[in-house]
Amino acid sequence: YTIIVTGAITSDTISAINTALSGSNAKVNLDLSGTTGLKEIVDFAFFGCSSLTNVTIPNSVESIGNDAFNGCSGLESVTIGDKVESIGFRAFQYCDNLTSVIIPDSVKEIRKDTFSSCISLTSVTIGNSVKEIGDSAFYGCSSLTTVNYKGTEEQWRGITGIDQFGDDVTINYNYTE
Repeated sequence: YTIIVTGAITSDTISAINTALSGSNAKVNLDLSGTTGLKEIVDFAFFGCSSLTNVTIPNSVESIGNDAFNGCSGLESVTIGDKVESIGFRAFQYCDNLTSVIIPDSVKEIRKDTFSSCISLTSVTIGNSVKEIGDSAFYGCSSLTTVNYKGTEEQWRGITGIDQFGDDVTINYNYTE
């Protein structure tokens, strides 16, 4: 199923969507890109919602809360709007089927455990505004082989937390999509 939400929505709308999807075996593609007024995906908004397979977060959103998509084991892809500055702790932890993610240039910090235990994550694209990658942000991402960084190698070396990427992860600098 594809659910396309348009118009003005609030965090209460998000809560209602999660409640409706809870316990469902349906595979759901949730497109919020046509919405207005939503400034944040609140803490625990879609926690454990295993029916979500794809999510498009609108450009109006500025923050993704702690544990917002934690445990969304069916989530395969997420499109993060280009105004998001903050992604909360464990926001995408245990998204077992997430294979790649693009973190927009607007994001300044990837918090602790943000993508930890995303066992299918093979690549991540990181915008050049990121200044810090929190502890264990990619811990347990055993399939991660590629980080595409939009900035220079010198900028990369200035980011706190890059030491968590081992020698088995290729860093591509000056990456363009």
